[in-house]
Amino acid sequence: MTPYEALYHVKPEISHLTVPNSLQLSDTPTNPKTESRFAEIEMDDPVRITDSNEPKNFEISLPPPEDSQQYLHIESSTISKPATQRVSNRTHHKPRPFWETIDLPDPPHTTILACALLTTEEFEPHTHNQAISCSDAPKWFQALQEELDLLKDQNVWTIVPEPKNRNIVGCRWVYKIKRDVTGNITRYKARLVAQGFSQQPGTDFDEIFSPVVRYDSLRLLSALSLYFNWSPDQLDIKGAFLYGYLKDEIYMKLPDGYQQNGRCAHLNRSIYGFKQSPKAWYERLTTYLLTLGYAVSSFDPSVLIHL
Repeated sequence: MTPYEALYHVKPEISHLTVPNSLQLSDTPTNPKTESRFAEIEMDDPVRITDSNEPKNFEISLPPPEDSQQYLHIESSTISKPATQRVSNRTHHKPRPFWETIDLPDPPHTTILACALLTTEEFEPHTHNQAISCSDAPKWFQALQEELDLLKDQNVWTIVPEPKNRNIVGCRWVYKIKRDVTGNITRYKARLVAQGFSQQPGTDFDEIFSPVVRYDSLRLLSALSLYFNWSPDQLDIKGAFLYGYLKDEIYMKLPDGYQQNGRCAHLNRSIYGFKQSPKAWYERLTTYLLTLGYAVSSFDPSVLIHL
């Protein structure tokens, strides 16, 4: 059934259609000196197709019906030719690097660029075995001991037997070489980081939201400092996350190089890597500042104002 029959419930009228005896498509070459080439397609039973060079003039022959002597001729003006692709004749020049177009002096070695070039990851171990076996092993041992002393002073954990049916979070050492603006090494730093991806929601953590200071607040404080001629000050709290108290019962594996068979660490405070560490640090900091006469602002919970 055709769409016409489905719409009008009658068969379409096709008596005006005829089967052509021959369909000839001709195209006159633009160069009269060029020989006309043709491709002839003869349709018989079976069909035979012949091709001669490029199809400039071609003819399609159909077997004539018994009751039709019609002939259909199509002029070359009615044939749509494929559009020729335009090729640009402009010369394209490859862009030059900025250091070739701008005359800059060679940078001195005592610059931030030198620091960036010297700070590469190939000098920083990725595992504990690499740290204790490399040429800088004594310096990394000192960095490890400093981190462990800091954890001990803050009473971060208590070593207990491994509990049954409880998730034990993993941990790893992260090693970093600190440099100054001239690229000179100032410190070898090792930090113990918990593998927060191994924490189980509902058991190892619940709420983890912690406010982050807005850039609008920083711009506001900078503008007020300039207007009132204040002298802004800043401080860095070493191991800030270690001051946060944990409300969840969390067990963690002992770090590489200091493991004990059948024993693990029961966390008393948060460490870097836990999902709730930022929240625990924010609560500890704001609780202490409130006792000093500060109040949390209404426009940004990260901004505290001294009353």
